Amino acid sequence: MPTESELEYLYGLERFGIKPGLAVMQQIMELLGHPEQQFKSIHVTGTNGKGSTCAMIESILRTSGYKTALYTSPHLYAFNERIREGGESISDEDLIQLVAEIRLKMQDADIQPTFFEFTTALAFLHFARSNIDIAVIEVGMGGRFDATNVITPLLSVITNVGLDHMEYLGETAQEIAYEKAGIIKEGVPVVTAEQDASILAIFDAEAVKKHTSVVRVGDVVQANIVSSNLEGQEVELSFRPPSRNLRVDPGSRPGMTIAVHLPLLGSHQIENMKTAIAAVIPLIPTFSKGMALRDAIAVGIVNTVWEGRLQIISENPLMIVDGAHNQGGALALAEFLATLPRTDTIVFAVKKGKNISDMMHAVIPLFSHVVITEGSYMPEDAEILAKKISEVHSNVAVEKDVSRAIYQAKRITPQGGTIVITGSLYMVADALACLKKI
Repeated sequence: MPTESELEYLYGLERFGIKPGLAVMQQIMELLGHPEQQFKSIHVTGTNGKGSTCAMIESILRTSGYKTALYTSPHLYAFNERIREGGESISDEDLIQLVAEIRLKMQDADIQPTFFEFTTALAFLHFARSNIDIAVIEVGMGGRFDATNVITPLLSVITNVGLDHMEYLGETAQEIAYEKAGIIKEGVPVVTAEQDASILAIFDAEAVKKHTSVVRVGDVVQANIVSSNLEGQEVELSFRPPSRNLRVDPGSRPGMTIAVHLPLLGSHQIENMKTAIAAVIPLIPTFSKGMALRDAIAVGIVNTVWEGRLQIISENPLMIVDGAHNQGGALALAEFLATLPRTDTIVFAVKKGKNISDMMHAVIPLFSHVVITEGSYMPEDAEILAKKISEVHSNVAVEKDVSRAIYQAKRITPQGGTIVITGSLYMVADALACLKKI
């Protein structure tokens, strides 16, 4: 683990808050010799599914033989997870050295970065020095003014648009879409799974300005679920082989069909998988490492690991953790829960200020027992949250300590029952850390 002083410094930067804008990040890139220009990348944004999509893209490319890097947030267990190379988290030694080096340069130049600006700069510098083939970069929030948006990628990916971070991105889906469309670069193709016509019109308009095109995932990849259980989903995929550019005429090219085992649960992960495949199919032939495209996809998908999203912890009781932290996440969770024979106890917490309307009405009423807790990072007060939940549920308990909340859920859940731990990703991380010790 990094020493306490490095982590204290990094998290101390959170006092500068969130400051959308690229001016400081551009200063930092110049100060560090423009590391963002020294590696190829894929840039991924979206309200939901961007982390899972990034993980699948990286796994397929790594399976194909490329030296990959991955930058995502937040982490679940340790900060190092945010910055990965070849599937492995950055070492403690490299992290400590980079924090010290960048911190000194920032101080000498009198630059005061936010936490995310610093960590993004750290990741980019590490990737630039690691001789990677390609990095998959997840946007932190929005896109247009996100710190990651100093890169010029080979491909931009927008998973979807929903209502989240509205205090920063806008009050309507259209306003949020405009911010996410900000990752579209001059001449760089765009892939999206979004289906709303009004949102797609915003993406198309931005693409026209940038002399590029937007590819709809559904025009490239189709999927049929053959079967599913708690171990994953068996899916039949058909997709069109890549052309010289990403312009797609749905009827013009023969398709390719393969069977894939997707270890991630939920129908929404099918959409994320389709998006990942639509992103990689024009890139693998470009790099030409030799593995057949269909094999790279099948093996890359089955080896994808993305914790904290409909993750099965135990079978008796059936215990599931899921970071359903916004509207889309709540609806996806509700759809998955409808496939289970029973739902007994939910352990729930959110970050302070989160809108919980969809969770209250789509998820909470499905359970017999509700245990409200608090994550370790900027949590909503459990008593306040419990009062709100009591409007839709009569059996609500409060246990602010996450480990004790899990113990209480186990105690009140009957043998053969189901426990779901969900809400804030930070609380899910706390829960996973507790469960690893049990």
